Amino acid sequence: MTSPPPPEPVLLPAHCGTVAAAAVRDQLLGAARGDTAVDASAVESLGQAVLQLLLAAARDAAAAGRGFAILDPSSAFAGRVSRCGLAQSLGLAPEESVA
Repeated sequence: MTSPPPPEPVLLPAHCGTVAAAAVRDQLLGAARGDTAVDASAVESLGQAVLQLLLAAARDAAAAGRGFAILDPSSAFAGRVSRCGLAQSLGLAPEESVA
């Protein structure tokens, strides 16, 4: 028996502000049935609403015993997360969170 293929990552837009939060929320909810991967490579700005959604998704995944990973964080994403002191909460390695 083969294992199912890994899920497609949630793709964050370049500008993750309040306007993008509803779409990001919907993508995260759709991915919440299994391990969740979030592609943050295109992020140029990261607002509080999307950051809160990512934190909630990471905590929900941990509580349910599912995986949660941020893939290829852009320097803007990693810098914002680091400045907020949330790199560990989102599972970013120290070298990924240095801005």
